[in-house]
Amino acid sequence: MDFITLLRSSTVEEAMTSPPLCFDVGVPLRVVLRSMLERRTSAVLVCRAGAVCGIFTERDFLPLAIGEISFDQPLESLMKNDPVTLPTRAILAEAIRKMSLGGYRHLPIVDDEHRPVGMIKVKNIVHFLVEHLSRAVYNATPEAPLLGREGA
Repeated sequence: MDFITLLRSSTVEEAMTSPPLCFDVGVPLRVVLRSMLERRTSAVLVCRAGAVCGIFTERDFLPLAIGEISFDQPLESLMKNDPVTLPTRAILAEAIRKMSLGGYRHLPIVDDEHRPVGMIKVKNIVHFLVEHLSRAVYNATPEAPLLGREGA
């Protein structure tokens, strides 16, 4: 299977992490940061009544770290509201397009009721592609790019 066919035929469900790390909107920042460190993740989903309503990433924390911040403030005051999400049936090409256009490194994957079922990260996509196109990835050279080449 070639690169383009793989992107158009594989779903985000095949490459996502699950279950995602989720927190209620009222959880204090210190609890969230501690959990992010323990789970070695750079993003968490924020939920209200079981549905995704926000996302909080290490990028959101960095500007706060240089100012005065209360680690007891609720996650809701720090999260990005209404993040771009994808259903489990979305194809990888769509995830890559949304990530590229929006500058995102993480996209929540949700069910029909907008409940979190996973998260797709740039590194998930890279690992998925290497796993499925390993021969093409390992044999790629600057003179012979991946696009249009047959994979393993």
